[in-house]
Amino acid sequence: SNEVMLNLEGNKEYSLKAHLNLLMSIVIMTDLVGADVFVDKIYKGATDKNGLLTIEEMPTGEHQVMVTQGDIIARQTINVSNSQISFRLTTKTAAASAPAISAPATATATPVSSVNAAPDALPQIEMVFVKGGTFMMGATPEQGRDAAYDEKPAHSVTVSDFYIGKYEVTQAQWEAVMGENPSHYKGENRPVESVNWNDIQEFIEKLNAKTGKKYRLPTEAEWEYAARGGDQSKGYKYSGSNNIDEVAWYDTNSASRTHIVGQKQPNELGLYDMSGNVWESCSDWYWSKYYKNALSDNPTGPATGSGRVLRGGGYSNYASSCRVSTRFFSGPSDRFLSCGFRLVCQPEER
Repeated sequence: SNEVMLNLEGNKEYSLKAHLNLLMSIVIMTDLVGADVFVDKIYKGATDKNGLLTIEEMPTGEHQVMVTQGDIIARQTINVSNSQISFRLTTKTAAASAPAISAPATATATPVSSVNAAPDALPQIEMVFVKGGTFMMGATPEQGRDAAYDEKPAHSVTVSDFYIGKYEVTQAQWEAVMGENPSHYKGENRPVESVNWNDIQEFIEKLNAKTGKKYRLPTEAEWEYAARGGDQSKGYKYSGSNNIDEVAWYDTNSASRTHIVGQKQPNELGLYDMSGNVWESCSDWYWSKYYKNALSDNPTGPATGSGRVLRGGGYSNYASSCRVSTRFFSGPSDRFLSCGFRLVCQPEER
């Protein structure tokens, strides 16, 4: 019950309006066991052996519910009231379609739709043009106290025009080239993971042989410039927003697993998942003090090292690891569940 106490003066009229925002216990009913349930983009848990999930203390009113499992996604708007506390979502027919993916040289290419594609099938990689320019790389002011020592000093860098993958390379694309799928969290439109830098070089070599293109990994400078939004940058802390939940799958909202690419908001250039989901490999060797003596024109990193640069953070990381300037690394032969990549190519090689 709610009690309101008023101290009223005599001989005056008062009008009192009270709005009670009730908290309800609701049940989400699906035909999937162990599916992830999100309400208003916040992870609420997984469905039980009967396909049910009870959510406590839900405010009355309209909410957006999303249920995911593998490549299946179902979305529904619900209206919670004291007369409706259970909601059924149909999921078996809600298989998620692949993002619109077209080959760099062909506007009407057919998307890869199956991880069982024949080994000779050409994977389709949709690329976004990035106009070159000059930007401040590293610990810029919006990164605040989260900026680590290896992001300093912030320094001016110029990069030339290039194309970069709109999405992280998916498992379907990897299997179309390599004939197998090493990923732990299976799903043809999820990013490929559990691949190391050497594996990626083999993939690129075979992909280029199949397509006649010259794909490669981005340099660290190209990656950060694109993540910041290139010449369209609005100076965000994460790639596309200062609100990480809008653009990234990370430890708070990911349910400790990867997600289908392209489900969050894109950044200023239309690039998806550059913050979160999986760490993305770059071509550079890593050196923590490299920025102190870094070249300013199309830098490619130190000449040698023991680890290759990783950028963007992953599904299991804190928000601070998903910033546009965060740097990490791994050995060329090391494999992790949260490491993947996206591709770039030069305009003349497209």
